[in-house]
Amino acid sequence: MSMKQRFEAILEFLSFRLGGFWRSIISTFDDIRGVINSLIVSPLESFRGLRGAPVDDEEEELDGTRFQTKNLLLLPITAPLAVFSLLLKVVISPIEILFDLTQWRLTKVLWALPALMILIACCIGGYFYFYGSSADSPNQTARVANLVDQIRGEIESGDLELAKQNLSQMYSIAPAADGKVLEEFVKAYSDADKVDEAIAYLKELAPGIGATKSGPIEAHRFLATGLAGELPPKRPNHLQALRHHLDRSGDPNRRLDLRVAWAKYYFSSEQFEKAANAYRRLSKNDFRFYVTAATCFRLAGDKVNYQSVMVEAKRAFEAELESDPENLETRMMASRVFFELQDFERAEQILVEGRNRKPSTIYDDALATLCTAKMALERNRPFNEKLDLLKKAIGYSPEHGPAMTAILSLYQSLKETDKDQKQVIL
Repeated sequence: MSMKQRFEAILEFLSFRLGGFWRSIISTFDDIRGVINSLIVSPLESFRGLRGAPVDDEEEELDGTRFQTKNLLLLPITAPLAVFSLLLKVVISPIEILFDLTQWRLTKVLWALPALMILIACCIGGYFYFYGSSADSPNQTARVANLVDQIRGEIESGDLELAKQNLSQMYSIAPAADGKVLEEFVKAYSDADKVDEAIAYLKELAPGIGATKSGPIEAHRFLATGLAGELPPKRPNHLQALRHHLDRSGDPNRRLDLRVAWAKYYFSSEQFEKAANAYRRLSKNDFRFYVTAATCFRLAGDKVNYQSVMVEAKRAFEAELESDPENLETRMMASRVFFELQDFERAEQILVEGRNRKPSTIYDDALATLCTAKMALERNRPFNEKLDLLKKAIGYSPEHGPAMTAILSLYQSLKETDKDQKQVIL
């Protein structure tokens, strides 16, 4: 067979036989479009018609409404049939194509083999081009592991510049590589009092707003958690920069520090509902976040969830007080929780127990604040009860400013005729 005949055989194969394949695909997409029209478009148009599209002829409106109602009633029957037809088409089409190819003459297929081999070679080359350089391939995984070992050795020997070069090489190969070695690298710079240099390098790896390249997710995580730790914002674009790095830090559920950073971002950007839900989830890891979650729900105006979270916090803090009764921070926060739930007696008891275990002026000031706040909340109390609470506050902390101010306000609120009560205060 001449070269011309071979070329004609290849053209015939590509034009007529593979053409059937593409026609089958197009037909399948037409079937998909038909199903979408049956399942979504037609019902929507029917609903729109039933809602009263304007028509001039009342009889036409009546017939149209009946037709649309009929369409809606038949939808449970027509929709499954349409889907089944599509599935049948998807299954049968490849079988038809294969059968059609088997009927073609073997000699022509053999002459078309060079073109098919070129096509297969292109597919294989494309696969290795896109996937051969990924960190998931065995060779690249081994290279990354070797670089990690080198970096750790260089950190131990104090050669941080060489470690930096190898770190850049590692992330150029595998941008999603594990961040443990990066943590070790940053710590080494911190120990050497080179924190600013470490941050500058991280910013090179993970550029900020407006950059064309993304950079390693672990570098973005470092920068995001650092910015979150500096909240409230210290500069105009602080929150924008934080959001930029958070969006490029990967799945927040993979690390606790990322989830905390997202919660802080929501709170600082006044997205209180998102912040409340984020802190509530964090409370499962750290009971102290219950208080912040409750505050966010209150700021969002969600009284139901606020009360629910405070009840959860009450149980969590009671359990923590039993396991760690000496912890001052826990007692302070627990007292606040019970105060918010208006259980003043338990709030005061928690602080008194802590002071008895380990005396501290912190407990004294907290007890004085508690008594003063209780007096302020219960404004309708009789004069003597208000005064007793303020005296109790002064008893806990004689120089407590808010208690002294409250006593002065109470004195000024008395009338000239209330000489006996004024004398009691004096």
